[in-house]
Amino acid sequence: MTASEESSKKKPGYGIATGMALGLPLGVAAGLIFFDSVAIGAGVGISVGLAIGAGLEYSWKNGEPKAEAEDE
Repeated sequence: MTASEESSKKKPGYGIATGMALGLPLGVAAGLIFFDSVAIGAGVGISVGLAIGAGLEYSWKNGEPKAEAEDE
């Protein structure tokens, strides 16, 4: 593996951390607008960010799904 491949490879947990970091402020903003509570919005934002981050981690780890050949 070359140095550029190593530097471009994502570290484990990067997607989850990114999802949570983006989900928290968006959740707080949504909480103030829709729920009138920062705490509820923060919880929802962290949850959604965690789910999206886990999905990103899974897709980075396993790559894109390959199309199966259809037998006709």
